[in-house]
Amino acid sequence: MSTIKYKDYQALVEYDDGAFFVKVLHIDDLLVAQFDVASEAENVLRDLVDNYLAHCEASGRQPSRPFKGSFNVRISPDLHRRAAMAAADDGLSLNHWTNLAISEKLECTRLSDRIHGVITAKQVASVWGKGQLSDDEFGILRRPTTFTGHTVAAVIKSDKMRIVHG
Repeated sequence: MSTIKYKDYQALVEYDDGAFFVKVLHIDDLLVAQFDVASEAENVLRDLVDNYLAHCEASGRQPSRPFKGSFNVRISPDLHRRAAMAAADDGLSLNHWTNLAISEKLECTRLSDRIHGVITAKQVASVWGKGQLSDDEFGILRRPTTFTGHTVAAVIKSDKMRIVHG
């Protein structure tokens, strides 16, 4: 299972019972196509979306758009309470606080995609003092430092500690 994109539409590509399928996600209309060769997925999505938009235009109806800017999120009551209290502590509405939290998460994901190297936690600890970080700990660098010629912005826990370069 993987996703592909075209003209702000995202589609799921699946293989089932000897055939590939593309299904457009996040819209009210059902757009699905079947095809035989995996390398054709992007062309199939392009044709599917272009034909859908042309059909909507010809019939005088608005095409379903993937995102309207609002959505309902189901979370536990405890998480809801904690988020609402954190928002109030920051002087923000829960809506604005959630918007910022999502933006920050997306930015962190984008930055983690820029990881240029993998080092062990012990190597990171040696950069700013022995014993400050073990293999089992999660670390955020409290002050920028340099390691192998790069400014280290953050340390992210996984099976090894990864560095995000500035």
